[in-house]
Amino acid sequence: TNILDRDSGLVLFCGAVGHGKTTSIASFLNEINRTQNKHIITLEDPIEYMYTSKKSFVEQRERGSHFKSFEQGLVDALRQTPDVILVGELREKDIMRQTLRIAEAGVLVFGTMHAGSAEEALYRVINSFPLESQEMVRTQLSATLVAVVVQELVMREDLGFRVPRLSILRGTQAVKNTLRDNKLALIDSVMEMGTEDDMYTFARYEKDFLADKNNFVPPSVSFKASSGPPSQTPNKSRLVDYATLEEAPPSEHIIIN
Repeated sequence: TNILDRDSGLVLFCGAVGHGKTTSIASFLNEINRTQNKHIITLEDPIEYMYTSKKSFVEQRERGSHFKSFEQGLVDALRQTPDVILVGELREKDIMRQTLRIAEAGVLVFGTMHAGSAEEALYRVINSFPLESQEMVRTQLSATLVAVVVQELVMREDLGFRVPRLSILRGTQAVKNTLRDNKLALIDSVMEMGTEDDMYTFARYEKDFLADKNNFVPPSVSFKASSGPPSQTPNKSRLVDYATLEEAPPSEHIIIN
């Protein structure tokens, strides 16, 4: 099943800083925005890509300007019956707990993590919780996991720029059983045998996809500055007293509770 066809669940994008996680998620959200009638809420720190609502209604919120913490931002977002939520980064236990609950509640949740493999990402989520809570977390993950995408940018000397190389784990029944049985060491083996389920290790992705692909778009074209005016007006939060901001120096900016 295509990830974008899912109505609920958890999609994790993982990788090192600067390897394109945010850009990949932005392409997913933009495709949903372009093709589906959804309510999309993004919680970011900071906002990196601006979206114009098309078929979907997109609300973008930035930590510090529109919400105080990701945990509170998730609580507030759930009250507005979203279909899709982006959580800027899953770092802390409370954020992870709230994210899993929202995915269980019927929302498609995208999140990012710093992890070098699908196995490491799942370990990081589970081990963020106390030992007595980990069985419940594994159950929640097995029920909600849609995919874990690990991305790294590798240099293609023949092209002169870096291209994404992916590892893709999908939430198949085999993966769900592996999570529930606490056998994460078998994740790589499950991925190796998951060809028919469109799972990829880095090696297979490079062999089956990158080796035959030659129509890459250079970054100089993809990220070319727009020559037109801004497509939408800046979003102003009701939490901020903008009149005070204009008068006060930067160090004295005030956020009204």
